[in-house]
Amino acid sequence: MAYPVPSMRRRRPASVAVGVAMLLLATVALAVLAISQFLIINPVGQAVEAASTDTQEEGFGTFLAAVLFGGGGALNALAAVVLALLAGFDLAGKRAARVMTWIVAPLSAICCGCASAIYSEYLFTAAGAGTTTGQDLSPEQTAAIGEGMPDWYSPAALVAVGLLWIGVLGAIIALAVPSANEYFRKQVQTWLPAYGPPPGYPTEGYPPGYPPPPQYPQQPYPPQWPPTGPPQ
Repeated sequence: MAYPVPSMRRRRPASVAVGVAMLLLATVALAVLAISQFLIINPVGQAVEAASTDTQEEGFGTFLAAVLFGGGGALNALAAVVLALLAGFDLAGKRAARVMTWIVAPLSAICCGCASAIYSEYLFTAAGAGTTTGQDLSPEQTAAIGEGMPDWYSPAALVAVGLLWIGVLGAIIALAVPSANEYFRKQVQTWLPAYGPPPGYPTEGYPPGYPPPPQYPQQPYPPQWPPTGPPQ
């Protein structure tokens, strides 16, 4: 009979630690993007409201800013939470988490990072200077979105997007090197033959639940000859 041997704790290689650190950098960058977009909802909404000439469009600027930047901020915050969870599972050596990191991290950089970089002050200012025939926004409203953004927003967003891509690419590369493959490889359980009773089994007596065999009188062996004692 053989028994499993408890597997030894695996040593975490430096490549995994670097990959997790890069993933946390991407998480921080997404969090910065989310906070920045939440902070500009009010000033952008007020700027669009001020540029609107139609009284029936009252409240449209606030709604537009909430959709553009509030929705983008919520998406960035969700992506940051997901990447933080994946970083924790990667640190623990979960194979599925590494595969999900290779999928989710680039998608977060493309969908969240690129969108945040596009929706900058320069885009709306340039769009407001052109013609917007057939669009829902007038040139004045489009330009007001760019003018309503604080001066710090576009530089902060571009820096955060750059850090996001650095973190994503660094995590993908670090988690794919051979030393990381060994860490994420499924361990095979080792079995060794048992010597003596298994752990927890009584070493003496009889198994629990079984009565001992009946006792019989013991006769001397071999019988004594000639017999001793007085004749019968």
